[in-house]
Amino acid sequence: MKTFEINGNLKSEMGLGSRYPDFRRVIYSVRNFFIQYLEEEFMNSIDLYVDNATSNSGYTPKITPILGKYLIIKLGINPTDGEARIAFQFAHELMHFVYYAKHGIDKQMADEQEEVICSAAALIIVHNFYPEFFEQCNNYVKSLKRPEYRKGAEVAEMVAYHLGELIKKI
Repeated sequence: MKTFEINGNLKSEMGLGSRYPDFRRVIYSVRNFFIQYLEEEFMNSIDLYVDNATSNSGYTPKITPILGKYLIIKLGINPTDGEARIAFQFAHELMHFVYYAKHGIDKQMADEQEEVICSAAALIIVHNFYPEFFEQCNNYVKSLKRPEYRKGAEVAEMVAYHLGELIKKI
């Protein structure tokens, strides 16, 4: 089994502090939801580490391959952000992980189609886990400047907010 780990330093007051248990629970819930539609072995095929941004840490959320050996997902969560935002960001980046697991850690950067699918995955997770925030997230996605992100709303609706159906499009 490969490694799946959340940065333990996020427990500190410099990280997420008292919000760390919520962050951790959401991350594991979303990952377990993905595992329902993908083999656990597949989801463990590449070491994955989850972290959160600190000041001046560059663009987030983002998934980055390191030394051709493992992946780091770095989210952009503030201690005051709600669980729906954590789930939304993580689901998008975790779908990028699925692409890496399928095509190899040296795959080319995400193309437009991959971003559409990742954007749709984020909406599907919010739709299933946090329906009270779905409309807000859906409107946010529909308002994004880049069309490949906006189209994710259309694709999520097209698959009836079912992650298994979305995964078939990869």
